[in-house]
Amino acid sequence: MRNNEPVAKKDVNKKEDCSPKSAALPMGTSFMVARTHLVRDLISRGSEAGIVLICAPHGFGKTGLLLQYADEVRSDPARGAVSIMDVTGFSLEELDALLDRGEELIALSPHPLLAIDNAPCLDPPALKAFVEHLRKMRERGFEFIITCRPNNHALVRATGDSIKVSAQSLKVRPKEYAEWARTFSISSSLDVYRLTQGVPLLVASLQTVTERQEESETMLDLAVIDIYRSVLNEIQGDCGGLADLIQLMLLMGQGSIADMERCGVRVDVRDLSRIARDYPLFGFDPASREFSCINAEGSSLRRICEQIAAMRPELVTRAARILLKADRVDRAAMLIDQHLDAERGLAILQQFPLKLALAGHATLISAIVARYEALPGQREIGVGALLGAYAAALTSGDIALARLTARELSRRAQRIDDEIDSADWEAACALSEMWTGCRNIELPQSPRFAAESPSLPVVARLRAHVRFQSDFLRGRLDPADPGRVPTGASEADDLDVSSLLDLTDLLLGEVASGTLDKLDERDQLLCAMEPIVRSRRLRPLLDRLRLVVSARRMLVGLPVTDERSFADASTGAIRAGDQSTQLLCLLLEGWQDLMVGQVVNAEFRGTQVLRLADKEQKLLRSWAHLLERTAHVMNTSRVAIREEAEMLDLAENDISVAQAWANALLLSSARFDAELSAWYSLHKNKLLDPGMRLIARLAMCALGERADAMRRLIPDQLRRRYDLQNDSEPKGADPLLGVPDPSITHEVGQLNIRLFGGFKAERNGHTLTDELWRRRKTSVLASRLVLGMGSFVSRRTLAEELWPEYDYGHARSNLYSALSMLRRAMGQRRGGPQYIITQGEGVAVNSEYVASDVMRMALLTREVLLGRSGVSGEQILEMCLKIEELYVGPLYVPDAADSAYFVRVRKAMGSRFLDCMIRGVEIAIEQEDFSSAAWMIEAALKEDRTREDVIRSAMRVYDLGGRRREAVELYQSHLYYLDHELKASPESETCAIYERIVRKSRNRDIM
Repeated sequence: MRNNEPVAKKDVNKKEDCSPKSAALPMGTSFMVARTHLVRDLISRGSEAGIVLICAPHGFGKTGLLLQYADEVRSDPARGAVSIMDVTGFSLEELDALLDRGEELIALSPHPLLAIDNAPCLDPPALKAFVEHLRKMRERGFEFIITCRPNNHALVRATGDSIKVSAQSLKVRPKEYAEWARTFSISSSLDVYRLTQGVPLLVASLQTVTERQEESETMLDLAVIDIYRSVLNEIQGDCGGLADLIQLMLLMGQGSIADMERCGVRVDVRDLSRIARDYPLFGFDPASREFSCINAEGSSLRRICEQIAAMRPELVTRAARILLKADRVDRAAMLIDQHLDAERGLAILQQFPLKLALAGHATLISAIVARYEALPGQREIGVGALLGAYAAALTSGDIALARLTARELSRRAQRIDDEIDSADWEAACALSEMWTGCRNIELPQSPRFAAESPSLPVVARLRAHVRFQSDFLRGRLDPADPGRVPTGASEADDLDVSSLLDLTDLLLGEVASGTLDKLDERDQLLCAMEPIVRSRRLRPLLDRLRLVVSARRMLVGLPVTDERSFADASTGAIRAGDQSTQLLCLLLEGWQDLMVGQVVNAEFRGTQVLRLADKEQKLLRSWAHLLERTAHVMNTSRVAIREEAEMLDLAENDISVAQAWANALLLSSARFDAELSAWYSLHKNKLLDPGMRLIARLAMCALGERADAMRRLIPDQLRRRYDLQNDSEPKGADPLLGVPDPSITHEVGQLNIRLFGGFKAERNGHTLTDELWRRRKTSVLASRLVLGMGSFVSRRTLAEELWPEYDYGHARSNLYSALSMLRRAMGQRRGGPQYIITQGEGVAVNSEYVASDVMRMALLTREVLLGRSGVSGEQILEMCLKIEELYVGPLYVPDAADSAYFVRVRKAMGSRFLDCMIRGVEIAIEQEDFSSAAWMIEAALKEDRTREDVIRSAMRVYDLGGRRREAVELYQSHLYYLDHELKASPESETCAIYERIVRKSRNRDIM
């Protein structure tokens, strides 16, 4: 419903002249939802008070409610006299003149109604005179309903004896939402109150919302922009703090009043009361003092932020500081990047040097510094901003910049204590400890900060990561560390560097401890974080994410889809001087080569790691030893392996877990089962060590059958853990069986055209009954394009088929009008879903937004009749039952155009339907599912009782179901049809089935 639409200035003295018309509602009366309960309640109260005042912002349907109120009064036989007037921008003299002309209604009705829309803001003397005029007319029997906006609060106070209707009362209530959904064809799958907060204009805009509109602005986005801009225009003249408060709310998107007050913003309780009462567009909760704007993270609110930044850039700076203190770094980074100049951005970086960097906004920090240095005559960058640039350089992997900023920080070491917060300095020191292999990037020492020990979670996570790097490779990792926080980002931001590092440590810890069985939602989280990290150009973090994801995929038996992950991580480790990570990547590359059959490369990499790894790096050495021995066994002949196995000292006890597994796999490959049994008995504890389980099963998988003897020795309760199966990823259902049912609501915003059994158009599960769909050419054109199965149909073809009696020029003109009418009927708008698309001379329906039962049936029949390999009989039977459910009747054939094409398609679809039913009957008989067979054969007979293959299948089904009399009657009726209509005889196969049924019946009678 549109709000505050312009209404023609007129006096209405007759019933037929005061009904809501298109001038008041440009969208048409069919788009207006009757708010019956609200109107009747207002009429009962308004008749006593004499004045009803509706005060609400744009978008809440004030004008619509006023028109419905007036229409209800006009339809009352006891009254009937109504005058509707739009007084936008009127002066006192013009208002008095209108009221004087309205006094003529007293002759037509004892209690006439004057409906005044958009009452203007008047100065105090004029307002007092206007209200006195209203009260005098009320005493003479007049009744008033007046609408105004919240900025006209002087009128609200002056009419203290009136009935007040606030914006909260105009919101769409849950009880009346069903009528709105039916009127506007709103999908039931939408989160209505999150998207609209119940604002009538926004609820109506949900009609064309679709999940596929991620880049373009929807009708809902445009409506949100329109509403918030009107609010900004209203509060421009507010002399209090309401304007600043509302603009801060829009800039922040969501948050709490407490966040503002912590940053020194003084919030008046009266302003909060006005927001809750007059502007329920911000989701303000008086109890928790929290707010949430509509579409807080969408593009519509960014457009509003641009308008605010152009007028009040200092408010953007204040909002960014509030967001940073509330740990909503991503929103603050968006404001800084899009709406602040270099000086203001650098000032914020000076105050919060580490928050932007640890949230992954290194590119933003670099851009701020670069823009500031490009300014003419700029001052020296502060120490805080310099520390932020240092942290950004480390998180982005820019070692040269890190050295430069570290050198500059050392030069200004005396100023660090005065300009840097202790918590920021501790976080920067913890971040630099991750890069101990790089020279000349150390931060200077600070005695004051050394005495302070802030226990911030981010510092704890960064230092825990440094400890993990050392403990992981040395095999001293405790995977059950209670201090670990397995999250990839904070609640408010997309990315938190410290939390994401902590998550990768946790997942690698499961690899080291052998507790990894299959991938889970944490691995999915890492995969989801990868494009975010890549877009922010955080190269070190991206390399680590890719390394962890690929390593876990390989260790559960899944193919490594990111083949360059280990190599790229190794390159990054070389640049950072991290030899331990470089060796780990080299080792994982070796196992990757082994699994794809590159045995020589795998053996070489295992030997290199053994030669370069420190003795304390036990995990690297054990994995490398098993890699080298496994590759050696795979690359050596059986004779040489047996000779080597004979040289083993089976009584040796002082061996490592990796050596125990290497000797066991050697004995298994040599087929020395007795020796292997003895070896397993002596070293059972080492062979079943959980820390070696993942690598051991990877080695057994690479050896294949040669490791079978070792597999048989593993206890039954543990054997599943040592079998590498590719079942870690859930297998989806057969897509053919997932063909959407016509009774199920499809994707939001999608149109569904049904042509079997007649023409029917639906959107979001609601049948479209608009007047445009009642026109013949609209339904015929839509049906013809749908039958094209998504292909383009030339305009000439459409013109000749739909208007065969016209010449091409007139037919093409009619086609242009029909296409425009069809787009309007489908709800196609610029920036919204494009249901009809054109290319050159071709026209087609967009299969992304238009679905049909014909398309679904074509997909199913293709799979049933072409006999796709790998589809079981149960799946084919289920698809046949789906086809029977879709085919509710013959294809729609219009009578308003050349129907030859429709008739051909109807015959083809009917023939395919019968073929599928016969195929389904055959499979059902094979599976002894006689109920399904009977169901499908009855559907086939309903479609065509003259096809011989249908008759034969029906006779078989009747025979198996004990319905032989019906089989005989069906055969006799078929004979009659052939003799009288075609002068022909039945096929020999049909006769043979009939004779068998009759013979079986006679034998039973004899017995």
